Amino acid sequence: MLIQSKKNSTASLFPYVATFLAILVVLAIAWILDRSEQKRFQQQNRANVLHQLSTVRANLEAALNQRLFLMRGLVAYISSVNPDISQAEFENLTRIIVAKQPGIPSAALFKDSICTHLYPLAGQEEALGFEPLKVPNEREAFQRAINTRNTVVSGPVDLFPQGGRVLITRTPIFLTPFGQKPESGAYWGMVSIGIDFDILLEEAGIVNPKGELQYTIRGQDGLGKDGAVFWGNKDIFAKNPVILDVKLPNGSWQIAAIPLGGWQKNNPISRRLWLGSSLVAILVGILMYILVSAPGRLREAVKQATVALRKNEELLEQRIMERTAELGKAKEKAEVANLAKSRFIANMSHELRTPLNAILGFSQIMKRQSSLSQEVQENIKIISRSGEYLLSLINDILELAKIEAGKQSFRPNNFDLYFILDEIKTLFEIKAKDKGLELIFEIDETVPRYICTDETKLRQVLINLLNNAIKFTFEGRIFVKVKTQGSTDILPVLETQKSVLGIKNQTINTSKLLFTVEDTGVGIAAAELNQVFEIFTQTESGKKSQEGTGLGLSITRTFVKLMGGNITVKSELQKGSIFAFNINVNIVNSTEVKVEKIEHYPIRLKSNQPTYKILIVDDIEINRQLLIKLLEPLKFELKEAINGQEAIEIWHNWHPDLIWMDMKMPVMNGYDATQYIKGTIQGIKTKIIALTASVLEEEKSMILSAGCDDFVRKPFRESMIFETMKKHLGVEYIYAEEEEEAETNKIEALKPEDLIIMPPEWLEKLYYASKALNDDMALGLIAEIPETHSLLANQLTSLVENFKLKQIKTIIELIL
Repeated sequence: MLIQSKKNSTASLFPYVATFLAILVVLAIAWILDRSEQKRFQQQNRANVLHQLSTVRANLEAALNQRLFLMRGLVAYISSVNPDISQAEFENLTRIIVAKQPGIPSAALFKDSICTHLYPLAGQEEALGFEPLKVPNEREAFQRAINTRNTVVSGPVDLFPQGGRVLITRTPIFLTPFGQKPESGAYWGMVSIGIDFDILLEEAGIVNPKGELQYTIRGQDGLGKDGAVFWGNKDIFAKNPVILDVKLPNGSWQIAAIPLGGWQKNNPISRRLWLGSSLVAILVGILMYILVSAPGRLREAVKQATVALRKNEELLEQRIMERTAELGKAKEKAEVANLAKSRFIANMSHELRTPLNAILGFSQIMKRQSSLSQEVQENIKIISRSGEYLLSLINDILELAKIEAGKQSFRPNNFDLYFILDEIKTLFEIKAKDKGLELIFEIDETVPRYICTDETKLRQVLINLLNNAIKFTFEGRIFVKVKTQGSTDILPVLETQKSVLGIKNQTINTSKLLFTVEDTGVGIAAAELNQVFEIFTQTESGKKSQEGTGLGLSITRTFVKLMGGNITVKSELQKGSIFAFNINVNIVNSTEVKVEKIEHYPIRLKSNQPTYKILIVDDIEINRQLLIKLLEPLKFELKEAINGQEAIEIWHNWHPDLIWMDMKMPVMNGYDATQYIKGTIQGIKTKIIALTASVLEEEKSMILSAGCDDFVRKPFRESMIFETMKKHLGVEYIYAEEEEEAETNKIEALKPEDLIIMPPEWLEKLYYASKALNDDMALGLIAEIPETHSLLANQLTSLVENFKLKQIKTIIELIL
């Protein structure tokens, strides 16, 4: 009886125990789900803050770098052109910089680390002669800038008496010795500018009344996390903020952010989750009690529990889908911010190309003035080389912007591969020889001569790799090897290929070429090999050289991929590096390759031509003066306008034959002015050529759709201006080369059939001599021509004596 009683007691307790355990299990599941949801909620909040903080950081770095970039132009001018700059020249240059970029209240020059120039000078005369090296805090910043040969950003500090806070930048100036690389000479002094810190914060979006975040910044004087908090509430760093590094030229800041109301501790959905889970727990407990206590109702209880659990599962799945959609929107916002950054870089580069157009244009004009002394000619060459180098840096930035914006495309054309390789070898031979290096090109006999791929990108890839090889090699040699990979394939030609490439055959030969650039330079550490193709990444040797942007190899890899290939690198420290890449090419015939035109410079117009009226429209005076300097010697009738509205007025009264139209101007831009003129019956006869510093293809479509007849990009070559006018007006020029030839050479022009009478072995020797520009060897071969062919000998002698060996080479290529 006692045993039976115990069994009944246990049986009576079992439903309650089962109910309690069921409720406990449901609540445990709810607790796990709540923990997971709380963690996801916190991660989502931090991701939103990180997205906004990344945009603010990018804006802050961009605003600061804009002003530092302008200061680098002042450094380059003093280093290469005018180390003896006067106070008046310094104020004028600084005034131009300040006009282009607000937020620079002051600037100073410290020649031999003593304050010698100030902007503005008025009210600051007492600061002249100040020696910062005698002040401990100033001495540390100056010495760090000199030792690192890079800009040091200090502050911010309070500005007296004007008020406000400014960052103090100090950039060392090293002279550029004659014939050597920029800023490789002795220490000249320091340039320092003040940057309005409040304006930087405004442009970055930190000071924003409608903002959703609280910000604070530490790392005064560029000391990063070890520096003091110099803006915002320092207590934010103790509240688990999102922190990002702001890169400076010689250090960093740390910017931190949290939501305005602080971090939310609980997810709003948590309360509903627990309420629903509690209800489910109660329901499950009741069902379990009924299930255990009433076996007859078991099946019905199971069904109800299953339905309830299924609904709960569907609710959770719906919430997961909603969170996934939210993450997708956050990703889209990040992509929009990245696109905005790319557009900003492209616009900034556009503004820089415009003054470069004047620098390089006037350099071209001055180089042709024989009356200048040798020293002045060398100075002009230095300015030209520095301008070309700056243009290459800007082009790298533009290429990066185009790659990030997805605007880079594959543009194939037919060309002579051997000619390109020979041209690149000639380009780098002098540079290699100056460093005592041997430059060797090895082209396998199986490599086709005439191919179809993107010539511009292939040339840029080879130039980038050879530039790096020569830059980081100080003794030994550099090999460039080209060979075929695999066998040649014959493929059918698609209709799209026929239209794009101008192919007439039904099939085409394809091949894969392997290019290798090998040097005996400083090499790359194994730990850095995986990073060499990343954007803005430089190896240790690259950082020591103080040259480049860290974009070249990244752009190179993108170009190689566009050409259907891949690039690899092998390297060992102090032994050298090997860069190898392959590309897919189509093999074409020599008749499908366009012969490159030789540039000629006109000296006057041919007789019996009308006096052409040319209107030059540009808001920048120096750009107008450049075109006037080019066109005035040829006796064109010229007028100029500073905006589209003034251009329309002159067009109404003067009726020019051709208008050179800048597209971006104040008051009225070139697009509106062109549309107005071309919208009239009389305006249809006027040729309008756009001048633009943009390199984006969509800009070209906009220009032509506005009504322009053609366009020329800045910086432009002189020959492009004259050829465009010849194309649209039919202008005929007399070139300097033609006049010299008319006076000195009355001999009939040499034709390919004239050379067929000579043996093939003799023609190959003459081809080698003309390709190597060896006058003596060429004249020796001409002396072997029999007297019965004296006319041929006279023709060849005249070409050699008039430095036209390249013409002989071109003619021989047509018959070999």
